[in-house]
Amino acid sequence: MVFYLEAADIPELNTFRLQRDLSWVACASVEPLSDEDYFSISPENLIPPVKTKISFEYNGKVWYVNEKEIVDYSTREKLYYTIKVKRVLFPKLPSEDQLISTIRQGDDRKANRLVLNVFGFFELRYAECVEFIDPTIVVRFETFNAQHDYVGESAALDTRHIRRLYNSGLEYWLKHLHSGVTCFYCDIEGTISQSEVLRQIAEMETEINRMRENYYENGDEFQSGSFVSSFPEYE
Repeated sequence: MVFYLEAADIPELNTFRLQRDLSWVACASVEPLSDEDYFSISPENLIPPVKTKISFEYNGKVWYVNEKEIVDYSTREKLYYTIKVKRVLFPKLPSEDQLISTIRQGDDRKANRLVLNVFGFFELRYAECVEFIDPTIVVRFETFNAQHDYVGESAALDTRHIRRLYNSGLEYWLKHLHSGVTCFYCDIEGTISQSEVLRQIAEMETEINRMRENYYENGDEFQSGSFVSSFPEYE
């Protein structure tokens, strides 16, 4: 798995990708990675570029890249960052049992935030320790305020609470597999049934595995969603 950086305006009429020389080039968001793109197996290497305000010229316009996700919708020349991932292997499905275990171990005396990471595991982090930009997070949930039984033994036994969290997590996991986008935020229940999300994930896994077998047998490279047959050379 590698991490890379794109910036786009709203509603994504113009998309740019960070290069190894720290310049930005226009691209389609579905373009495969190239040798010139800036990408890394280490997510922390993506943080410094994100925290740098820069501007560059393209097609006679000066584009401003801002580190904040929310931008002025009236100004087309402002861009917002998206850290994405590309994978070679299909990841393991997030587990409801692992979610229950995570919730059970939570300390309700403190404010917590549930996150689902790019490896498919749920984590509880103290709210003040969750960075706004963290490439290892697929989705972060709204803060669980202290002493409200959102975590702990009783919360782990609350089937409605667990079902809501797991279903929402799965829905964002599906979005992540399609797009490679990280750092989603969830404060509402999922809108797709669990069975439908699981069906779509299973179909995607079957198709990716089919293309991978074809790649191994015939050398046919592919890119589908956040998946690629191989990565370009990187340092």
